[in-house]
Amino acid sequence: MVRAVFVGREPMTKQHIWAPLAREFHKNGWETVFCENGKTTGDIGFYCEDSSLPGNQGFTVITINGLDQDHVVRPFYTQWFAKENWGLFDLGILPGARWLNGWVTRRPSFRNTPRLGVVPVGWFKADEAVKKHSRSFENKTVKTILYAPQTEQDGKQKLVVEAAVTTGFLLKIKHWEDDSYIELFPSLLTPSYMQNLTDENNLAKEFDNVEIYPANANFMDTLSGVDLLITDQSSVLYEAAILNIPTLTCVGWKHACNNCKGPQPSPDITISCHPEELAETLSNIKSQYSDLLEKAKLIRDNNFIHLGVSAEMAFISILDVHEHAHCRSYLNILYVRYNTLRQSLNNWLRLKRRAAKAAIKKKLKVYKNRSY
Repeated sequence: MVRAVFVGREPMTKQHIWAPLAREFHKNGWETVFCENGKTTGDIGFYCEDSSLPGNQGFTVITINGLDQDHVVRPFYTQWFAKENWGLFDLGILPGARWLNGWVTRRPSFRNTPRLGVVPVGWFKADEAVKKHSRSFENKTVKTILYAPQTEQDGKQKLVVEAAVTTGFLLKIKHWEDDSYIELFPSLLTPSYMQNLTDENNLAKEFDNVEIYPANANFMDTLSGVDLLITDQSSVLYEAAILNIPTLTCVGWKHACNNCKGPQPSPDITISCHPEELAETLSNIKSQYSDLLEKAKLIRDNNFIHLGVSAEMAFISILDVHEHAHCRSYLNILYVRYNTLRQSLNNWLRLKRRAAKAAIKKKLKVYKNRSY
């Protein structure tokens, strides 16, 4: 039996990104295996997380690890995918036109070019939600708001809660961070960060019109019940557009724990305002809503193809390329082996440096707290 291997350390990678595509392969007679690294053997291997390295599969496929992956360099795409070495893989798959256009205008090199190029297939994470929850743009109004940031700091949530309570909207809150991610992102999800998140959620629970969703809830299902998304620079703005939902952000909001990279606000945010204007903006949102829906439609159509059938189209496209692919050249084999080894070494050294810095900080903290 042919085997497809889906690689990812993060729970959301398996549950929400790869699961729809895995079901399509399984439906067509493939054995499907999920694993945290590429050591599992197989016919085709799928990768999407930061610093991915190809493993023990005969054919490897890579895709983006988040829909906002290129926000740092937009609209200049020459540095696109600088973090991941796509040149180590056989094929790259992309969600739609904007990413494909960015790919075409990139600076080609061995580093960022998969052996067989890239193909647009859509965003299969959204297939089920599009079929179940997609709504028309006509006769819609705004009653319920979802707040879902990339990271929570600087009192952003408190500001949103106060604005929603003042303007009378129902507010839903969805964070991705919980204890299962601390080991994966220790420098971000520090004890003080997680305590702040808990404090913000406890404060929000005091209001009757606010509902907190669990971190492991399916985000696309959560989106299905709202009319407006408030976020910072998170990729969820694109997933909202898939379901015809406009987005709002505040200018200057930081993300990734006090960093604020890339265009601010994102060019694909539907509407933005300054933090002190949030309540006033929400109070006027109903009169602007039809225009915001039109903008959301443009964002959706510019970013995605094959809505609702992306997994099926991805399966067909990947199998077509796989079946007609020519053999790897010796140059490609040497390049992949050398750079995989080099990247593995760099990753190991980075982890060692991070551990050493953490140990030094711990010693300094003990020293400062020592009483004499």
